[in-house]
Amino acid sequence: MSKELLTVCKDITIYSTASNGKHYLTVFKKRGKELAEIAQGSYPMAEYGKLIKTLWEDYLRSGEKPKLLGQTLSDDGFVIETLHYIAPGVFTCPGGPMLDDSRESFLYWLKAEAKSIGLQIDEKEVSYLNGELEDILRIHLERKGCLEKKGR
Repeated sequence: MSKELLTVCKDITIYSTASNGKHYLTVFKKRGKELAEIAQGSYPMAEYGKLIKTLWEDYLRSGEKPKLLGQTLSDDGFVIETLHYIAPGVFTCPGGPMLDDSRESFLYWLKAEAKSIGLQIDEKEVSYLNGELEDILRIHLERKGCLEKKGR
């Protein structure tokens, strides 16, 4: 599933897609009614997760907005991409997968940093992030509980 990430520059958008163990990013610039591709990149999933967490750590420490492929993300774009990494579209499907250890750990780290995140990003985005993290965690723990019961 592809996500559209907003940047601080209104005419630049990043499209993010996760498939086959990789994360793909493509940057487009609006030129009139056309979209022109200006950059692209791909990352192995584990490496991408480390990148997203590092971007959060840097943002919370320095206050400098995160960048992907040289483009500064809006808070909305960064929150959406964070959630997209943790739980891509397939996660919410009935019978979808549980979070792997790195995603689960990252989710708990974000929850632990909620106060610091609230000092950096808009209240609307904080509320959205926290609500979505709660939903993801609930689904994950339900699945984890079901698997543990089946194994008894």
